[in-house]
Amino acid sequence: MKNIYLVPSQLRLLAVVTAVLITVASYSQNQWQQAGSSGSKTIDYPDGPARVPFAVPEEANAGNKDAPGGSISVNENTVYNAYTPTQLVQNILVTGCLHASNVTFTGVYNTNDPTKRQLGYFNSNNTNFALNEGLIMSTGYVTTAMGPNSSPQAGADLHGAGDADLTAIAGYATHDAAVLQFDFVPAGDKVEFQYVFASEEYLEYCCTQYNDVFGFFLSGPGISGSYSGNSTNIALIPGTNTPVSINNVHSYVAKN
Repeated sequence: MKNIYLVPSQLRLLAVVTAVLITVASYSQNQWQQAGSSGSKTIDYPDGPARVPFAVPEEANAGNKDAPGGSISVNENTVYNAYTPTQLVQNILVTGCLHASNVTFTGVYNTNDPTKRQLGYFNSNNTNFALNEGLIMSTGYVTTAMGPNSSPQAGADLHGAGDADLTAIAGYATHDAAVLQFDFVPAGDKVEFQYVFASEEYLEYCCTQYNDVFGFFLSGPGISGSYSGNSTNIALIPGTNTPVSINNVHSYVAKN
């Protein structure tokens, strides 16, 4: 949990991974307690259906077609597949009292084919997955994240650029970066984000030069970090200053 000043700040979510699944919320303390006790809270957004955070809405599951039992569903909802990256952020990613603007996405986002995107919508598909719903970003196409995981080398080489901040974290050159960036103003005094980091490089390429990595960069007034725009990376292994990558978060690595 991070305390945030009530002034415009910026988030940059960057991934060179098979998949990173994310939700973000902002609350005042009273709203946080209300949401935690009730389990769901309907919030109207400017361009799209009313969202119900903390629970998968019925319309999200209704579009599931190809996801097998036991797998999350990715980009199978026809309503959300028609969304732009801006609409995905404003209607899916941010909840509570968080307002997002100036959304940009750098990566492949084929408006005609939702299977050819590095950004999309996922839901748990009635499984016990840690997140009910949110956005998914990937180095390759996000739909590859649906099970079953029957190949040790699933993915796609999109011949895209990497990112300097991710390269600094990984220690190696990066490619096919998925970069989601937006400004936000929280109405409350807390901002929470939840994410699941996953990689096709487990177990085959851990502790090699293929070091998949995720960064969650925050910039704004009062923040002076070492990354682009004086941002700081808040995607860290809990209790440490160690960034999230397969070479850092793995059973092969001591104490992880």
